[in-house]
Order: sequence, then C-alpha cells, then structure tokens
Amino acid sequence: MEFLTSVERGWVTRLARQVEGETASEMRRHAPERRLGLLAVYLMYRRSQLIDGLIDQLLEVVHRLGTRSRRKVIQGIAADIGAVHGKERLLVDIATVALEHPEGRIEDVIFPIAGAAKLRAVIDEHRAKGTLDARIQQTMRNSYASHYRRMLPPLLKALRFCSNNAVWHPILTALDQIARFAASGRRVVTEDDIPSGIIPGKWRQAVIDEHGRVNVVSFELCVLTQLRDRVRAKEIWIEGADRYRNPDDDLPGDFSERRDAYYADLGLSRDAQSFVAGVKAELEQELHLLSATLPDNDKVRLRWGGENRISITPFAPVPEPPGLAALKAEVARA
Repeated sequence: MEFLTSVERGWVTRLARQVEGETASEMRRHAPERRLGLLAVYLMYRRSQLIDGLIDQLLEVVHRLGTRSRRKVIQGIAADIGAVHGKERLLVDIATVALEHPEGRIEDVIFPIAGAAKLRAVIDEHRAKGTLDARIQQTMRNSYASHYRRMLPPLLKALRFCSNNAVWHPILTALDQIARFAASGRRVVTEDDIPSGIIPGKWRQAVIDEHGRVNVVSFELCVLTQLRDRVRAKEIWIEGADRYRNPDDDLPGDFSERRDAYYADLGLSRDAQSFVAGVKAELEQELHLLSATLPDNDKVRLRWGGENRISITPFAPVPEPPGLAALKAEVARA
C-alpha cells in the first residue's frame, strides 16, 4: 500500500471502479500482468475502504453512546422534577419572592417560603444523584460495558493508530495499554499503570476512585472519547486508511522546500493569527447576513424544539438532463 501514496488518488479510484464494473470473463481478457496489477490495486483500495468503514463505525458508536446517554439522563431529570411533589412549586415561590425583595435577607425572604430543612433535603437529593456529567458518564459506562465493549479488543488489534504530534502520543500509549489490560482480563489497575495526564478533569472522578485505583472500563471509555475527537481533527491517523490517512500525505512532496510558493498560489497567509482573523470575520459577516435576511426568508424557520433548531425548505428538483431518459432506457434493455 505504501507505493500508492505517491500515486494520484483519483487514478486509483478509477482503476478500482473499472475492476468493479468488469465481469470475470472481461477480466480474463486482459494480459496476465495487467489483470494481476488491476486486482492488486483494487484489493489495496478495498482494504483502505474497509479500514475507513471500521473507523466510521467506531466514531459513530462513541458519538451515539454520548448523545443517547445525555438524552436519557436529561429525560430522567425532567421526570424527577415532575415526580417529586412540590419541588417545582417551591422553585417558583423562591424565584417570586427573590424578585419581589431583591435586597432582602435570605432568612427573612427565602426561609419563610422554604425552610432550611427542606432546602437541605433538595441539596442532599441532588448530591446523591451526582452532577450532570457524572450521571452521563455512568450511563455511558453501563451501555458500553454491557454491549459495545466486546468489539474493542479485536478492533484495536486490526487497526494501527499513529500521530505526527507528540502531544497526542499518550492516547496511543493508552490504546496499547487497553489491549494489554483486555488480554490479561484486568478490571482495576493503579494510576501508575496509565499515561500521566491522560484523564481530563471531568472524567477523573469516574475513572479514578479515592484510593487511586483506575476502573479499566471507565478508562477505556474516557480514552475512546478523546480518540474520536483527535481522529476527526486528523491529529491521529490510521495506517492503511484512505479518508483517515496520514495528513502529511495530502501535501506535495516538496512542500517543505516550496512552502512560500504554495501559500502564494493559494492566496493564503502563513501568519496563523491573520488567517484565523480572516475566517472569523467572514463567519461574522455571514451570520449578520443571515440575521438580517431571516425574518423575510420563508424558506428558513427556527424551531423551538427538537435537535435541529434550524429548518430549511428542501430545494425544488432540478430539471432532468436530456440524456438521462435515453440512458435509463439502455440500462433497462441490458
């Protein structure tokens, strides 16, 4: 696969589609050298597509775990508010008297409505359930451990993750350690067994207990969430993949020597701050344009509920190309 990195990818794709479109008898008409070459290119192309599919599946599973767990926790919180008698009314009463007496003392304004004992009970109930992030992480862990976790060891064995940035090498080390933990069947390890600084602050309580023991299942989930973000940002790439390939392969071979010339051809500045400022200004201009035209645009409307708050009317279908009917007729006759 390495020799194809210097070949134009469009050419490889055209050859692969040619092989897909030919029957076995048509392939046998080629000279042996050409036939074997076409099949070799096609197999390498299909291998990269399969690796891309595996990565897509992994990223989608991690994303689905997070979104579904968050939705489930929020629905549970909403149900708790409706189920606990008087809690919603108590909140309304406190907000009302606070607005009516903004300068008043708590013991004179709030406590007559909700006593200290009742407020303490509300706090204790909240602490027992944990913060929103902790509840989401626990829900993710339960779903991951009971179903998705079984696919991780063979997936890590089949894929090789790489990074050109030393900042993200601890994630690669953590992936190797996850494979070793799975092979040995370990469910709890010490903090010294994992890379230093790999656990973000919001995950630390879920991964490491008060005795410094690391829960391997929670550690795996923590690493996978970071891996998804880095793969999508191309900070981590996968050997043999196509869409998730080494980002350096997208650059010309002489990029380091002719960097200034390439930037000039693209009309881009080498100053990162000026580039970001230009992109930011362009986005702000487009947002102002959207804000100015949105009230009179009957094709776009804002929704008050649901995940997609901006609704856009589908475009009208374009006219059928003149030759499409003839092409359909030929395909039907074949």
